[in-house]
Amino acid sequence: MIGFDDYVNNGDCAVVADELDSYLDEKVIPRMEDFNILSWWKTNANRYPTLARIARDILAIPITTVASESVFNTSGRVVSPYHNKLHPSTLEALMCCQSWLRAYNSELRIYNNKTLITMVKKIMENKVEEEEKGEAQQLKKRKGKDVFPFGNYKNYYGYRIGQGLNEDPRFKVLKKEWFEGKDCLDIGCNSGIITIQIAQKFNCRSILGIDIDSNRVADAYWHLRKIVRTEHNEKRRANASRVEVIEKGDGLEKNVTAAQEEKKAISRNCSPAERNLFDIVSFKQENFVHGRDSPEKYYDAILCLSVTKWIHLNWGDDGLITLFMRIWKLLRPGGIFVLEPQPWVSYEKNRRVSETTATNFQNIKLYPKEFQEILLDKVSILFCSIGSAIGFRTVEDIGSGGLSSSKTGFNRPIFLFRK
Repeated sequence: MIGFDDYVNNGDCAVVADELDSYLDEKVIPRMEDFNILSWWKTNANRYPTLARIARDILAIPITTVASESVFNTSGRVVSPYHNKLHPSTLEALMCCQSWLRAYNSELRIYNNKTLITMVKKIMENKVEEEEKGEAQQLKKRKGKDVFPFGNYKNYYGYRIGQGLNEDPRFKVLKKEWFEGKDCLDIGCNSGIITIQIAQKFNCRSILGIDIDSNRVADAYWHLRKIVRTEHNEKRRANASRVEVIEKGDGLEKNVTAAQEEKKAISRNCSPAERNLFDIVSFKQENFVHGRDSPEKYYDAILCLSVTKWIHLNWGDDGLITLFMRIWKLLRPGGIFVLEPQPWVSYEKNRRVSETTATNFQNIKLYPKEFQEILLDKVSILFCSIGSAIGFRTVEDIGSGGLSSSKTGFNRPIFLFRK
């Protein structure tokens, strides 16, 4: 240690602005037995932030992690295959230590070792650049990731229904007589696929799809236009083929005249058919929990499929009761309410989509297994403060077992309540 003591006694250095040069220019602390290098770096981390990070990485390595003969033996591999998980910057720092030892053994002064200084500077620059790059990537990842706190997923039915299915499997448990000639409401319609298919398959008088996301409502109208256009083109092709057969069947003028009249009739009939589906199906952007009831509009059938969880997480127990109360008020006597509640385990998976959902999740007192009792007014004592009770006459489980072969997410119980 004679060389070290000489360096301490004669350690005058030039003043420089660089962090490394400033560190090397600082007066060296005399040797002492109780000196704690970790405490020193912790105290001076504000003065030398980059060097402190390098020291932290090096000094944090357990003494048994890398064998000294593997690191400092230049005749073989620096790090064996069993210790190749070290970060590149850590390996470079270890090589710095090797250079320091070589410089000491050859009686060179560290502050005059320009090659070593250049190497350490390079390590510092690379380390700062890596950290900045990592932070930028994390920020970009967070910004690029779509979040759907209301369950308003894009292409929801695409990944829920899966490939090879042309129709939502929940149609297996829905009956035509519930919707035929009736006014219907679909709460949380998303992209409108279910809403449109109900109108097509069950011939309801009218159906309104409501969703909180204006983008999903725009998607629903896009699907409606596409389906109407496709049906219209298919009818035109079928009718055109029919007219062609009439024209080719007889060369007489009277048949040609009849064919022309047929064409005119087809043209007249296509336009109303196209307008009818637009008259039946409509969509609206609305927060149903905070919406206002129209005094002249009531419904015979209301659907609420895979929506209760998102209302519950975003507006708590009060929002859930408001949902049920509004549905009860909007239903005509004898009307039906089709409910598909998500199970509690689904709440746990999605509770962190926003700060609001995380907070409400902790305060929920009403669980999905209690929804039937709430809707049948068996626990109305809990809601005396709202001044009104919900009292459906009957409930029927129409989904359990019938959807056991469905894709993930569509095998939940479905309940039919009658007012």
